[in-house]
Amino acid sequence: MGARAADRQRGAEVNEFVWYSDAMPHPSNMRPLRTDVSADDVDRVIAASARIRNGVPLDPDDVPRQVFGGISAKDHTYRPPHLFKAGGCWFVSGAAAAVLRDFDLGGGRLQRIEFLQKDRATPVEGDYFCIDFGNAKQALLPAQSKNIEPGGQGRYIFSKILHEGDLVVSRAALAGPDIWIDTLMWDALFLSGPLGTALGRAKVTKGFFLMKCPVAD
Repeated sequence: MGARAADRQRGAEVNEFVWYSDAMPHPSNMRPLRTDVSADDVDRVIAASARIRNGVPLDPDDVPRQVFGGISAKDHTYRPPHLFKAGGCWFVSGAAAAVLRDFDLGGGRLQRIEFLQKDRATPVEGDYFCIDFGNAKQALLPAQSKNIEPGGQGRYIFSKILHEGDLVVSRAALAGPDIWIDTLMWDALFLSGPLGTALGRAKVTKGFFLMKCPVAD
């Protein structure tokens, strides 16, 4: 039995849940980094960011192939967490990518990138990948969730700091890909129970800021 199948079998033996990732709104994931795409065309970055926030796959030409330090980049800039943002797109470490590729990414993808310092010549140690989330679901149950309120464009936003268990989802979250954006809420990245658990077991959750969300019957 593969790791993913084993995780799913264990998940069936306990209360079902998924993971909410607070990565997208978390300020610590915003670093002074740029990409080959953001350096050339700001309008493309804005359009790509909108697709990401809506769980729509990026066009291949909008997926960065290079990340490099911005003007204000310091030494610690080049030691990012396992999930971080640069130039409007999202990136994962090689260790996190190794876990992710064992799961169903649906319309999402992993693209190996070159990570350079601000001189765009000195490589940053390690392997890194652009991650295109590329999937959308509508599983959030606002009436059963806490600390959220209606926001713009028919989506919910946080009204207070979220805690584990505040967000409740329907069983629609259990179908389809293991990573997705819930379009009932702004910047709401979710992972399946088995995927979040596998990332935790591999000790590569830094930057994901994961919280368990119960699945309502």
